[in-house]
Amino acid sequence: MRRLALLSVLLTLPAQQPDPDAPLIRVTVNLVQVDAIVTDKSGHVVTDLAPDDFEILQDGKPRKISRFAYIAAQSGPTPLPARRANPNAVPIPPPSYKPEQIRRTIVLVVDDLALSFESMYQVREAIKKFTASLQPGDLVAMMRTGAGAGAVQSFTADHAQINQLADALRWNFRSRTGAGPVTSVDEESEDSDAPEDELLNRNAGFGSLGAIQWIVNGLANVPGRKSIVLLSEGFKMQTRSKGADTFEGTLTDPIRRLTDQATRAGVVIYTIDPRSLQTLALTAADTVRNQQQSDRLLERRAREFQQTQDPLRILAADTGGKAFVNSNFPDDALRRVLDDQAGFYLLGYAPEEATFDRKYHKIVVRVKRKGLEVRSRTGFVGVADQPAAAPANQTSQQQLVLALNAPFQSAAIPVKLTGMFAVDDKQAPYLHCLLHIGLGNIQLTEGADGKLHGKIEILVAAFDENGTAPHHNFRPASFTIDRATAAAAVARGIFVTVAYPLKRAGPYQLRTAVRDPGTGAIGNASQFVFAPDLTKNRMVLSSLFVASGTDTADRMRLGTRLFQPGEEVAYSLQILNPKPDAKLSLQVRLFEEGKVIFEGSDKPLASPKAANGVIRLGAKMKPGPYSLQVVVTENAGAKPRRLSQWTDLHVKPQ
Repeated sequence: MRRLALLSVLLTLPAQQPDPDAPLIRVTVNLVQVDAIVTDKSGHVVTDLAPDDFEILQDGKPRKISRFAYIAAQSGPTPLPARRANPNAVPIPPPSYKPEQIRRTIVLVVDDLALSFESMYQVREAIKKFTASLQPGDLVAMMRTGAGAGAVQSFTADHAQINQLADALRWNFRSRTGAGPVTSVDEESEDSDAPEDELLNRNAGFGSLGAIQWIVNGLANVPGRKSIVLLSEGFKMQTRSKGADTFEGTLTDPIRRLTDQATRAGVVIYTIDPRSLQTLALTAADTVRNQQQSDRLLERRAREFQQTQDPLRILAADTGGKAFVNSNFPDDALRRVLDDQAGFYLLGYAPEEATFDRKYHKIVVRVKRKGLEVRSRTGFVGVADQPAAAPANQTSQQQLVLALNAPFQSAAIPVKLTGMFAVDDKQAPYLHCLLHIGLGNIQLTEGADGKLHGKIEILVAAFDENGTAPHHNFRPASFTIDRATAAAAVARGIFVTVAYPLKRAGPYQLRTAVRDPGTGAIGNASQFVFAPDLTKNRMVLSSLFVASGTDTADRMRLGTRLFQPGEEVAYSLQILNPKPDAKLSLQVRLFEEGKVIFEGSDKPLASPKAANGVIRLGAKMKPGPYSLQVVVTENAGAKPRRLSQWTDLHVKPQ
């Protein structure tokens, strides 16, 4: 029988009361189930409705409600967080929940590809206040879109751990926004459709959507009420072509695919714009010459502000969530998200055979009682899914594929992935994948030679903006460890490199999964990588490599990027397609928390094909994350072009 993973992964429940022992089931072609939230004029959830109070339509035609239940996720309103915690209070250990005790699973998605420095501070503080509003049965995970889905933290009920994750949030200078939520304008920057700005906006939007979609896929089999809370300043859905050297594109289709996948996985998306209520008026940082230009720039600023919020509204509305924009209190918005999930209705009906025609079908849920508001998913694509293979029958490669697409499945094997764009000797583009793999849970067996032997299986794939991968790179690997150095080798881990060829330019979600064939333990990781277009004969840079300055052949350092205070850091990147008559120069900058702590002078480059050098870290640098940026300037013609690449590195205690 065909099966359709539509609208919700539901619990098999008797009327009105949930059965904690009931298994999760999938929606079949005999039942389409919609989850709906009903609130009064004050925004409070209404819990006393009956089936006769609802009306449901598919493509404008009424459907008879054949299944009905109300699921309560909490017993009352979410309490306001305490204004001041007792510093002398002993922390209460977090509870350990059984699956049937989980009421809500929430993923906080911090979209650092679209957050300004000011907004990141607001988000960090709001999340720390949010933890005080959590109730028993709530599990929370957190991720940053700029770090890829592999950076997803495990679900936890530990408030202290969530606060620690929030404290670690930092502004990402790859973000399409700068220090503040509103960008200053002048006469030269009046053209908002500059190719570089449009490309940055599209890449940031794709990176955000790709990371969220991977989270949605991973949540498909997670129990309880599932939601994603996206904290973002948004992005424009469309980019316009202007000139022969630019591009055109739209994020409409990726957004539609994301909302449809969320519908199938039963995930509700809430969106919060932390920019607060903006006046959008001119400031001292803006430069205008006359009233006509002032009016034009103010109109453009208001239009672009609205355009960046449109995707936030669509993601929320199409999945039955809610968008919180133009508010000065992101922490209050987070608390209202919890209030909105106090309970929900499940409405089921039998679909017609014509439903499964691969077209989009619109769903409308109405409440007959006056004065109430109902929010539900807006529709689904009529595509029948094949039933998933039983875990016991899965081959090792099928398990790896599952891990590749399920960020929450397992972290039994620690994996750190570093993906870098480069070209080979024939100028063919590829991704240089560096994998650092922990050996703590890898099975080691003693051979006849007295040494310890281990085996692992590795799967690597790069998914483009359409969610497809040209191929999957599968490779088994084996390694040998001397017994005398086994303890040190296990603590150090191993390093594996994989070359992943690319067919075309564009943004990619690079993913890897690692499996121990002896125990079946699995680990995975992911990273967002952009491959520039080499066909336009414009200078581009490869990704930035860093290694130990005293031993550039230390492959382990390439993958971990761990350094000590006072240590030398060697950096290198490839320069591709420079103009023959161009004079190239190089500048190095080091960042901490988005602030420049070192800025080298601009020096001429000896080679037009590569930028190499060494910097020494300060002897008194405190442990923590840093960012190294290399800027290459192409001086040819009237205007110089400045390109840059960066990588993160971590200073560890001595």
